[in-house]
Amino acid sequence: MELPDADGSTVEDVSVTLPADAVERWQGTPPGEEQPGHWAHGYAYERNLRAAVEDVIGQSYPNTRVSVLEEHQDRGVDFTVRLHGINDDRVIVGVVKYVESKQKTLPGSAVFEVLRYAQLRTTPIVLFSNASLLKSARDVIQDVQVENFRFIRWRGSVDNEKLAVELGRLIESIRG
Repeated sequence: MELPDADGSTVEDVSVTLPADAVERWQGTPPGEEQPGHWAHGYAYERNLRAAVEDVIGQSYPNTRVSVLEEHQDRGVDFTVRLHGINDDRVIVGVVKYVESKQKTLPGSAVFEVLRYAQLRTTPIVLFSNASLLKSARDVIQDVQVENFRFIRWRGSVDNEKLAVELGRLIESIRG
């Protein structure tokens, strides 16, 4: 926009006055800004997931003491599962990606980030999400074949049986 008698060299040089009825209210969240409390649904999802992980492992392995601990360091890890008594205590790392959008697909970038993390470690890494994977992300997981990486879609207690099966497979693979 060009304004007469303003060279634009300072902020004070530019003033724009519009009639109130010409200004429209912003619909949605401005780019780069989150709604207050946007994290609450994701945190509740993570808390419920941790409880479900502890329950299904405890039911499947009643002689194994299980500890599911929330991680507070910002390393991309959301929680760890410690299996006491399996080969001198084994650890499974949980990374949670909660998707709040209506589309409910996990962006490939989130999957690739966790895959890179898993490639650098021997500890099993499980990516949990309420969202499904895009085909491109599934293809990359299949192509890369990181042995210690798993993806588990968990949308709530409706998926607890599937969660038990997938975690059981993972535990059996690390029991040695």
